[in-house]
Order: sequence, then C-alpha cells, then structure tokens
Amino acid sequence: MALQIRSATEEDVDIIVSILTASKAASTPELVADYDHDIPFLTNRWRNYILEGSRAQMAIGDGFVFLAEVAG
Repeated sequence: MALQIRSATEEDVDIIVSILTASKAASTPELVADYDHDIPFLTNRWRNYILEGSRAQMAIGDGFVFLAEVAG
C-alpha cells in the first residue's frame, strides 16, 4: 500500500476533527478539555485553518494542513 501525503481540503474537515478528537482522547485523556467535545466548534476552527490560515498569536497567517492517506 502506498502512502500519499496531500494538502487537506474543506471536504476533509470532518475526518480531521474525528482523528484529532480520537487521538487526543486515546493518548492524553487528562488533557481533554470541554471544548474538545464541541464538534461544531472544532469543525469551524479547522475549516477556517484550511481556508484562511491560522490567526493564532505569533502566527504569520499562513496555514498548512496535510493528510496522510493509505489506499485513499
């Protein structure tokens, strides 16, 4: 199986959020905050990252979100 790394698109937001929430809950459950359960909030945040870049303090406004896929 070939591994493909590609830029994420707006259509990938739901899978990005599901991977993010599942991996954080599994790896560092003690760090899961209330907002980590707010799927609409996270979906909107990641959609904005992909479409507009990050507005986080110290960010330059450029955002890159990549996905690694195996067999699609």
